[in-house]
Amino acid sequence: SLNESIHQINTGHPVVNVLLNQKYQSAREQQISMTMTMNNLSELSLSEEDIVTLLANLLDNAIEAAAPGDVLYAKAIEEGDSLRFSVLNPHAALTNMEFIQMFRRGWSTKGEAGHGYGLYNVRQIMERHGGKIITGNDRLNGIPYITIGVLVS
Repeated sequence: SLNESIHQINTGHPVVNVLLNQKYQSAREQQISMTMTMNNLSELSLSEEDIVTLLANLLDNAIEAAAPGDVLYAKAIEEGDSLRFSVLNPHAALTNMEFIQMFRRGWSTKGEAGHGYGLYNVRQIMERHGGKIITGNDRLNGIPYITIGVLVS
């Protein structure tokens, strides 16, 4: 079952494994399916704290934007000497400007003070590490998806 498969994910960081389990369970409680494909992350130059911040923010945003019955995809896949972390969730296509705005400080769909720091924090980590932010529009099984992720070494 999907529930067992999540426990077999070993990122090489116990704290990250726990985080992924928590996000997976949190999604399940909202009737959202999450499919995770994760490579070992222990070779990355990022600290465990940065990895947790990246993944927590990307997953939280996707889960908050999802509706019951949605399927989310979280992937960490090697690309040359780098690792591509990406989270895909069902969403109407966005323009480049809309994607750029998501990463500005204080930007939020929630319109409440104290929100809007998640993707801004992701951007700051990428700027510190010379990583790249990746965004895009996709279609999976005929459903529009957006991809938000990072490419890091």
